[in-house]
Amino acid sequence: MATQEVTIKCGSCKVPVEGPANPQDNDRFACPRCGRNDTLENIMSEAQESAMDQVESHIDSMLTGMARSSKMMSYKSGARHQKQRRFIVEMKM
Repeated sequence: MATQEVTIKCGSCKVPVEGPANPQDNDRFACPRCGRNDTLENIMSEAQESAMDQVESHIDSMLTGMARSSKMMSYKSGARHQKQRRFIVEMKM
């Protein structure tokens, strides 16, 4: 499985969050524009949820496309509502 380095951004401003260079779980990171902040541990958890949202959406799109091109297969989209997250990652898929 390939890995991808991503930048954690503020969910509202879409700018990278800032914090200490060698952070611990309890260190705080913040958006330099709006000031939204939290601990590294909480930010990482929410960023992982953001990544999972994107993966689920991508898989759903792939399955929808495969079903459209097949006469023998049908697929009903899960139609998930993308939750607004405080901290996000933008993945390339």
